[in-house]
Amino acid sequence: MSIHEPQSQFMNTQNVLPASLVPWGAEKLPLPAFLRIRDVLRITSLSRPTLYRRIAERRFPPPVHLGGRACGWSVVALQTWISDPEGYREPNAPDTGAPCRRGRPRKYRV
Repeated sequence: MSIHEPQSQFMNTQNVLPASLVPWGAEKLPLPAFLRIRDVLRITSLSRPTLYRRIAERRFPPPVHLGGRACGWSVVALQTWISDPEGYREPNAPDTGAPCRRGRPRKYRV
């Protein structure tokens, strides 16, 4: 393999990560089950506030809580978003159109 050959012929086609983000020599390593926030931001090229805004709007897959303070995104869910970023809607989520009420729930309804 020479430096001038494209890396795409050596990459796994099932790989979610773009070729530019895969470290040299890591083509044969299996993908992790979950990707952390730093990896998701690098893959999607979204900023952290935009990512969380899209999660709140149900236009990006929500993170999976892995325990403690750790959370990550499923590779399958991220691949679904990558295939259609503008048309993505969280599956099994009711589309009410109204944002959720934030803050402490009221003790008495007014």
